[in-house]
Amino acid sequence: MVCDGYSAEFEGRTISGIPSLDVSATLDEAGRWLVLSVANRHRTDDITTRVRLRDTAPAGASCCHRLWADDPLVRNTLGALDVVTPQTTALDLDESDFSLALPPYPYSVFEIPLRG
Repeated sequence: MVCDGYSAEFEGRTISGIPSLDVSATLDEAGRWLVLSVANRHRTDDITTRVRLRDTAPAGASCCHRLWADDPLVRNTLGALDVVTPQTTALDLDESDFSLALPPYPYSVFEIPLRG
């Protein structure tokens, strides 16, 4: 996978080429479920990424579980427990080649059932 990157300042140095997407993919032992864990680390830009599955395709209702807030620096505290909450959205995926839209700075987990 190739994706655009960004630069950041750290301890007086500029670090370049940091990938904007952090992605992990997992299959269950039977090969029936794909779980994609995706973080768009860019603070201001939406990213749409393309996923291409080999030898299979989505098989029914998929979903996205997402932690996200308008401000990437906000957090839950004892006094404000629901500032950042998980949101679940249904996805309609039926082709082996599809796109996923990611707002700035969320953590998303996509659960995708696969054709056997």
